[in-house]
Amino acid sequence: MPEPTEWYRTIETGVESLKARIGAPDARDYHLDRFLKMARRVDEFAPTCPKCRLFQPEIDKMLRDLAANAPQILKEQKRTFLGGMEAILSHLHKGHKLISEGQNLAIWLSIGTAMGLALGGAFQNPAIGIPIGVGLSIAIGSVLDAQAQKEDKVI
Repeated sequence: MPEPTEWYRTIETGVESLKARIGAPDARDYHLDRFLKMARRVDEFAPTCPKCRLFQPEIDKMLRDLAANAPQILKEQKRTFLGGMEAILSHLHKGHKLISEGQNLAIWLSIGTAMGLALGGAFQNPAIGIPIGVGLSIAIGSVLDAQAQKEDKVI
């Protein structure tokens, strides 16, 4: 991962300041850690991706708007902030093939449960099939998440 730019350091300082003003529970509600990771990735891709370059001023505005109204942030402002985040994260997922932390595990867990249920149906005992399916899916999902982490594909 390349060295962060001055723009990112400014965002990082703003987020840390905002966290101190609104407290840990609200920082979790606003997903500020994820916001910071998202800004880091946008900063990383901005030199080569025109869309990421356009997101930088938008991220600035999102943070300024949130900080200007902290600690009494209205529900509408929260919705706007989180909606803006989702639009940027969507671009990072689709445009740069990044995944969220634990995404493969979540996907494979549902697949494994379904496979386990089918396997249990074949044995006429779902109590046997579901744990087998879940165990296999946790193993597969964990391996895929570790591989994505190793390839630096996690937001």
